[in-house]
Amino acid sequence: SINNSPFSTNTNFTNLSAGNYQIIIKDANGCEFSLPAITLVSPNSPTDLSVTTLNPSCAQNDGSISLGTVSGGSSPYLFSLNGSTFSTAINFSNLASGSYQIVVQDANSCTYNAPLINLTSPNGISDFQTTLVTPSCGASNGSITVLGVAGGQNPYSYSLNSLSYQTDNFFNGLTDANYLISVSDANGCQFEKNVILNANSGNPIVFIPNVFSPNDDPNSVNELWGIKASCIEGLNCQILNRWGNLVHEINDPNESWNGNDQSGNKVSSGVYFYKLILTLAGDKQENYHGFITLIR
Repeated sequence: SINNSPFSTNTNFTNLSAGNYQIIIKDANGCEFSLPAITLVSPNSPTDLSVTTLNPSCAQNDGSISLGTVSGGSSPYLFSLNGSTFSTAINFSNLASGSYQIVVQDANSCTYNAPLINLTSPNGISDFQTTLVTPSCGASNGSITVLGVAGGQNPYSYSLNSLSYQTDNFFNGLTDANYLISVSDANGCQFEKNVILNANSGNPIVFIPNVFSPNDDPNSVNELWGIKASCIEGLNCQILNRWGNLVHEINDPNESWNGNDQSGNKVSSGVYFYKLILTLAGDKQENYHGFITLIR
């Protein structure tokens, strides 16, 4: 009998907890003998575990848990993360947001369930919108404005083509090209996308009239001769008479010829010759020539 349990022929007593046990032996004649008291001692289980955590950044799988000192129990210790096989590993990396359970097992197979560890991650930027101004005439006059940032946390900063971040969401002086726009939030979470600026045609559109009638008529729509052109940065136009003498010169796209020579005298009706040089973006030039009929 063990601890006054009914007598039996059983000589093995299992599944016993720590404590004091009294064994009594009884023979066929009913004579009893008490063995010396037996004390079973249980080893101490692990009671605590120090943990260092690093939360994942911006919804990435870059969090980590590092295990430190174990209190109680007997070394060496083994560790399990979320039911994984026990091992000596104490660093767990590439972790996403979520809950993690660490179990410590000591040399006596005693275990300790550490408090649940929760890794959290700030929500990153999920998208943004852009407003584009396409460059025209082959010039560097395009722009990109970043608007409508979705997700993340204010304040935001902005980068063009992996250059330094800035607080201004506007980029100008751009040519037709493919641009990488990056947005970073207060937590350092980043989101990027490619933006393409397609240039308008860089070819000039030029209108050169071939006749006008400068009669000092305020109601006339044909008093002045001038050149209308788009996508130009400048021009030089020389107007010559039939003998090749310079009559008038224009150096401003907004300037017109009123039918007078350089001295302010009215020239006579007739056919005049012009030589025109247009300056385009990038210092390119185009040449034109032709005839002007002046009618008085």
